[in-house]
Amino acid sequence: MRYKDLYNQIKVLTPKQMEQEVKTCGFDRPGAKISELWIVEEDYINPSGDGIEPKSRYAHDPEADIENESVVCKAGTVLLVEDDK
Repeated sequence: MRYKDLYNQIKVLTPKQMEQEVKTCGFDRPGAKISELWIVEEDYINPSGDGIEPKSRYAHDPEADIENESVVCKAGTVLLVEDDK
């Protein structure tokens, strides 16, 4: 699904449906709430292997080889973020 597909599906919701919380339906966390829409503001990398971090976090680290790190999430990517509660 692309955001244009999601947008077209949302356009048909009733006003009452538009007031509902956004939730997911899946296998890992069924019914998880969405807390925000995040437009990633810079490239994210994963040099530690523990999760994504902004590339700028390593800009002044002389031991970091960020130019050879793969970008795992590009700037401008749109993400729906699950609530962590």
